[in-house]
Amino acid sequence: MEVKDRKDIDVKDTWNLESIYANNELWEEEYAALEKEAAEFAKLKGAIEADVSKIPVVLDAYYGLHRCLSKLSVYARMRSDQDTTDSTYQTMSAKIGSLGVKIGAASAFVEPEILSYSKEQLEAAEKENERTAYYGQNRATGLGSCCNHWLTSILISSSCLSDSKLKNSPPMRFTSCR
Repeated sequence: MEVKDRKDIDVKDTWNLESIYANNELWEEEYAALEKEAAEFAKLKGAIEADVSKIPVVLDAYYGLHRCLSKLSVYARMRSDQDTTDSTYQTMSAKIGSLGVKIGAASAFVEPEILSYSKEQLEAAEKENERTAYYGQNRATGLGSCCNHWLTSILISSSCLSDSKLKNSPPMRFTSCR
């Protein structure tokens, strides 16, 4: 069986990555913007710890970073997979991996700050703020016990989550950037 070069494959048989980014320049622009946003996000460290009502503000920003990171990553990795000999896309893929590490470091405070609150404090915050309640819902399983549904994906490591159904629930997913 003959292996064809990418240029010799009919477009209808290829991924439409232009539906993600029309060109590499747009990818680079969003990459640069996300890099700046990640640095700004790090400045939110201590916000949740200081005020439980800041949970939705911080989590909105947190999930926004991760949505954009995912979009950038999918494009770079799929472009790299199209032609593994093209160093342009290998570089893009490496850059997005590095940015993922930076975002992970910049957001490492989120989980410990939320876990610093008791179940009762989190429940009270949910009653006071609709956005906090939104993040408190366990949309993945619909279960209504333990820790008042609080951020299952974060609380899995907490001792109050012992229910195996919670531990095996799928992670929250997001699909769009900007």
